[in-house]
Amino acid sequence: MMTPMNDRIIIKRDEPVKESDGGLILEAKKENIGEVVAVGTGHVLNDGTRLPLLLKVGDRVVFAKMTGTDIEIDDEQYIIIKEMDILGKLENNLGS
Repeated sequence: MMTPMNDRIIIKRDEPVKESDGGLILEAKKENIGEVVAVGTGHVLNDGTRLPLLLKVGDRVVFAKMTGTDIEIDDEQYIIIKEMDILGKLENNLGS
């Protein structure tokens, strides 16, 4: 794995399986829900102080569409985004 810089986080997207009633696999779109797998060291303010991120590894989140950078590490797909692009944190396994 890698460590994201500053206020960035790495998310493993949920992979939806779209199946028809007959069992055919349909086109699956990328989800904007996933699990945080790595976090950066925090926000850097103008005076050089660092604020820790609000999220931690293992948190399940909803993030903005059309944001971040898709990457592949060890044949797994991830997205690197800034914490400000997180729309919310899911509680009690909602969204799964």
